[in-house]
Amino acid sequence: MFSLPRTPVDFQFTLLNVPVHVNGTFWILAAFVTWQVSGSDMSYMIMGMIAVFISLLVHEFGHALANLRYGYTSQVVLYYLGGFATTSHMAPLKRLVVVLAGPGFGFLLLGLLWLISKTLESQQVAVHPLLDFGIWWLFLITLVWNILNLLPVFPLDGGQAVQAMCMYLNPVRGALWASMSSFLLAVPILALLVYVGQPIFAVYIAIFGYQSFQEYQERSRRGH
Repeated sequence: MFSLPRTPVDFQFTLLNVPVHVNGTFWILAAFVTWQVSGSDMSYMIMGMIAVFISLLVHEFGHALANLRYGYTSQVVLYYLGGFATTSHMAPLKRLVVVLAGPGFGFLLLGLLWLISKTLESQQVAVHPLLDFGIWWLFLITLVWNILNLLPVFPLDGGQAVQAMCMYLNPVRGALWASMSSFLLAVPILALLVYVGQPIFAVYIAIFGYQSFQEYQERSRRGH
């Protein structure tokens, strides 16, 4: 695991036997993705950042709990690029389950939020505008985050899922196939993101695609 810069606002806790480390740089990401929808009201900004925290934490806990299910330890880390759950080397099909558990937990959260919203609506419960904003933003950020994570570009969950399936089909050359498919699929995805006006996401996909291309070249030289 790469080294993260320590900040005065780093904090750690343990939940469901999973250690969680929140790096201070995570709040930069949370503020960045929230400020455009929160307006100038600081209370809405804070509520939005909390929603981002909950969304990413739930996603990473999906990975971590799947790791625990297979007998491996795991730690959740939230930082400036989002988050990750540490894992161990395991069989491809187990790895596939662990990878898909993150988006799976994300979609379960979406279902729960939808149920809460419909229940409040049917019971005609008056919801404070700040809480209403928090629920809406949590739903939206969870939806976007988990869909993006399923894009078949490594190291996103979709790319890792493709890698796990390739390794299952061919343990020797599977990683080579996965890196090749990752950079080939990154090209049309990048073009689509540029076309629809999503430059930030496009930059990420460009970086990931280039990294996959470099890995493909390296694996091609080694022959696997």
